[in-house]
Amino acid sequence: MKNLPEELTVHIGATTLTNTEHNVLKVALDHMYEHLNDMRGDLDDHDDEVTNINRLKDVESLQELFRL
Repeated sequence: MKNLPEELTVHIGATTLTNTEHNVLKVALDHMYEHLNDMRGDLDDHDDEVTNINRLKDVESLQELFRL
């Protein structure tokens, strides 16, 4: 990783992201959440619905992580 000024980085555990990388991940997670949420109730198979709900929970968990 490049040596960047502190104000341009986000630290998550041992990982350091630039502010731009951090923003890209937050936007991607928001879009994924919207996509999965739009699918709720539209899936034919119960197992697919359960998988979708679990993925929504995982996205929410990651969103919390990136709100540091």
